[in-house]
Amino acid sequence: MSKFGWSYPPGCTQRHIDEAFGGSDSLCECCGEDPSECKCPECPKCGEVGRPQCYENVNDNHHGLSFSDDQNIARAQMRIVRLQEEIDDERQFIAYIKDKKARAQDDDTPF
Repeated sequence: MSKFGWSYPPGCTQRHIDEAFGGSDSLCECCGEDPSECKCPECPKCGEVGRPQCYENVNDNHHGLSFSDDQNIARAQMRIVRLQEEIDDERQFIAYIKDKKARAQDDDTPF
């Protein structure tokens, strides 16, 4: 066993392990689908499906794939969902601070 706790065989990734045990909770980063329903093409160089590093507008060392219009739409929708979640988190934080401030003022009120 390696010092990191796992020694995967060549070509095996955490994604393969997750799929073998019923999948993971995350969506494909390229098409926004559940990994079991991913519609992304297989990479001609590495053979993986739904791997962002294989696409040309992700990095300079890509494997020759280009995002389709449907993939670009799905990626934009995923970014919107993530940003909405961040906004909700910030709103909850503001509400928490306001509630904490109100409770502190109530505690200072003489009876």
